[in-house]
Amino acid sequence: MPQMSPMNWMTLFVMFSSMLIFVMLINYHSTQKTPLIQQHKSHPYTNTNILIWKW
Repeated sequence: MPQMSPMNWMTLFVMFSSMLIFVMLINYHSTQKTPLIQQHKSHPYTNTNILIWKW
């Protein structure tokens, strides 16, 4: 099993942190209304979020 290079780890970390920030932004957007899980069918932001998580 080959070892991962530092560059790969950095890319992975950046991707993960951006995803985290994205999710936090979505949570912030939906705090004024109903909880995120309840409105994931009608909310456009969370729809894109679910698509990205599946992808």
